[in-house]
Amino acid sequence: MRAAVLAFALAAGLSPCGSSAQDSPRVEPPPVFVQVGPHARVHQTSVTREGATTTLWIYLPRAPQRGRIPVVLVAPAGASIFFGMNLGEESRPEHLPYVEAGFAVIAYSVSGAEPDHATGAQRLAAMRDFIRSSGGIADARVALEHVLHTFSSLDPDCVFAAGHSSGGSVALRVAAALPEIRGVAAYAPVTDPLRLDDPGGQLPLALRRFYEGVGSPQVSAHRWHTPTLLVHANDDRVVPVEQTLTFRAALPPEVPVELVRVPAGDHYGPMIEVGIPRAISFFRGLCERAHTR
Repeated sequence: MRAAVLAFALAAGLSPCGSSAQDSPRVEPPPVFVQVGPHARVHQTSVTREGATTTLWIYLPRAPQRGRIPVVLVAPAGASIFFGMNLGEESRPEHLPYVEAGFAVIAYSVSGAEPDHATGAQRLAAMRDFIRSSGGIADARVALEHVLHTFSSLDPDCVFAAGHSSGGSVALRVAAALPEIRGVAAYAPVTDPLRLDDPGGQLPLALRRFYEGVGSPQVSAHRWHTPTLLVHANDDRVVPVEQTLTFRAALPPEVPVELVRVPAGDHYGPMIEVGIPRAISFFRGLCERAHTR
């Protein structure tokens, strides 16, 4: 029976635990995947490190893939600049297109989500957790380390980040901080949180300092190094397109950047209809170049 379980784990691309000559082989049970749509399956789990727990939704393509599977880390959208964000069912339309195109998707929560009906003390604690995670950078790092250790079928040379709105801000932060990220796609991202949400300078001091440093993609723009796709609608009423245009203008000229301005569609639709299809092509091109160097 143990041999059968081991064979199943290896066939699924899992890394089995080691064993000694004295002990019976110990094999971690393979993750349980649930079918989501005709082309994808998902495993939901969580990883706790240094007292912080990150929720992961790990999607793999249903069809067998040739070679290792490229990876897209997807941050959740919908948070204010004060807090992190949990994963929700409403995010699945943002995940599945990548999987249907042959990518693995690692959707991860961002520490410091605002609790429902929170007290002032709870809100303050959540804000501190968000800052402690560097606005999702720590969550993305934990997620990536976990999946690359667990699934040997994933391609460590083709790891990308993506996100929409506040999730786009997280994706840009992650791309700036993690050297494993080969490219990033940000849809209607918040690139300058202080300019968007705190023009009067009323944020708590710790949060303001965070957004004056690593928390702001705009602050990091002059030292940018990651190939980047930016997609934004001209009529976005939630995050003005100027956020993306100002960020693009500050990026070094040697960095490969694609800017797609969608004439209309407001805040959400352009990501689904234009952004993600364009990102799939963008990521595939970067992956091909990574393997032909």
